[in-house]
Amino acid sequence: DKLASILSSLSEGYDFGIDLHSAQNNIEIVYCFPHSITFANNLDVKHIIVLEDKFTGCFDEYFYFSSNKKGHSFTLELSGKTFNQSYINKWANKLYKWFEDISSSQKNKTITNIDTWYYKSDKKYYAKFSGILIPTKNPGDQYKKNEILVKILSLNGKESLVTANQSGFVYKYPNCQVVYEGEEVVEVIEGDKYVRKWFNS
Repeated sequence: DKLASILSSLSEGYDFGIDLHSAQNNIEIVYCFPHSITFANNLDVKHIIVLEDKFTGCFDEYFYFSSNKKGHSFTLELSGKTFNQSYINKWANKLYKWFEDISSSQKNKTITNIDTWYYKSDKKYYAKFSGILIPTKNPGDQYKKNEILVKILSLNGKESLVTANQSGFVYKYPNCQVVYEGEEVVEVIEGDKYVRKWFNS
């Protein structure tokens, strides 16, 4: 409740808000709602995840912004693997320019190399038992159905192979190499891309 109150107060009259995440073994990705895709596209991040425009248990800080339901909210996942001063400076400059373009009404850029995905394409695989996590891919790598995404070695030498249910690409691996039964071992993007005719930009 305290967090909701703080966010609601800070967002009074807002038009745009970005929640920055970092320090993960992941590729860059943006989460947003359908009415914000055009602006997310202009961040020039390779992949966009489009969320349902309702309370889903994901990205729900957006719904605390009660003062302006037409505002645009984004979660920008930066790559912790390359998180250094140069990377910070690059993104500080990109975000400054992004806000500058918005404030000067330069909203009609077209960046053609962006892939837009429906939020249900964002999936996770979990460990069947505890052990040492051995990724077989790198974040951003593509794979086909039944390819091995992760190997897990238990202390007694038992091996578990985590294979893909369908083709896709790797979004994120855990930073820690030790996992316990039931923990996430890889996050991926699998399934159909978002159909742009479903929304009005």
